[in-house]
Amino acid sequence: MRRGIIRGLWGDVASHRNGKIAKEIQSVEDKSWFTVYVFGADNYNWLKETGFNVALVDRKSSKWDLDTEMYRHKLAVFERAMRDFDEIVFLDWDCVQTGSMDGMWEKLNEKEVLQANLFMYRTKKCLWRTEDHRKVCNGGFVYMRDKKIPHRVIKLYDELYEWVAKRKAERAARGLELRFREKALIYDDEPAISKYIDDYLGGWKGAEHYWENFEPSVCNLRRKSVFSKDRLEAKNACFLHRL
Repeated sequence: MRRGIIRGLWGDVASHRNGKIAKEIQSVEDKSWFTVYVFGADNYNWLKETGFNVALVDRKSSKWDLDTEMYRHKLAVFERAMRDFDEIVFLDWDCVQTGSMDGMWEKLNEKEVLQANLFMYRTKKCLWRTEDHRKVCNGGFVYMRDKKIPHRVIKLYDELYEWVAKRKAERAARGLELRFREKALIYDDEPAISKYIDDYLGGWKGAEHYWENFEPSVCNLRRKSVFSKDRLEAKNACFLHRL
């Protein structure tokens, strides 16, 4: 069983060096326990010189529009990493280790093949549901152990992309623009991940079912979790997403 903890990087290396994410990257002291999947030869060389374990996804720094499809890159990272590993934990750069990872993989295997923290957004993101539209899988910590998952999530993303393109044309014909929640369906990776879980279950089963099966016991959100503080503190979490 090949297991890996991974992060991702894409976009212009100069903006990373000067921006928020650059500070997060440069603050990492122990670089030995995860691999960064990278878009862009310059990004690859920079991180390698800095001491990170790196894997090149594509020599281009971006393949999708960074203004409208930014996190499609993350789905490509999932796809590539699941060719290298049988199980992965993906971490955003602001998802940090807060405790021992001893027994982490065993705990993750107690729940479903895909896990992510359930986040409460201000805007509706799961537009296909009849309820709980704002309860969404957060992409800061994502665990998976089925090699078919990335392909299926990408297919769902592509379906959402087609829906957004159709809606954009309909609105443009009336002199209108897309709503933010419609744009977010393809800007973020999270709607496609959430749609995967809903389809996997034959429909959204509610927050309690999610807690029992898909909420990772090893990671917490700093804020806006769907679940109570008491429940979160009862976890023996080794990661915190400081979003």
